[in-house]
Amino acid sequence: MLVLGIIEEAPVHGYALAKEIKRRGGRLLKMGEGTLYPLLYRLESQGLIASAWEIGPTGRDRKVYRITRAGRRRIAEGRADWLRLCDLMREFLGEEWRTT
Repeated sequence: MLVLGIIEEAPVHGYALAKEIKRRGGRLLKMGEGTLYPLLYRLESQGLIASAWEIGPTGRDRKVYRITRAGRRRIAEGRADWLRLCDLMREFLGEEWRTT
């Protein structure tokens, strides 16, 4: 969901995606290339993202990933799942876990 959410914001190539994950996740989230690229291939094979080769500002080719309609639907489902989980936590742990 994290990777789909970033790609939903704007098309992105793998290196920029890795940097953004590191920026947002800080020390709490580590995702190396050995995890990220297989994940991207899997998301693409599932039809949740699409890729195309583009020429970057330095003149080098890079693979840019974009969200698909199916990817947008999956993000919406994930958000709904997250809200249900937060509501469940509120039921068990109290109002301070409220999501709205």
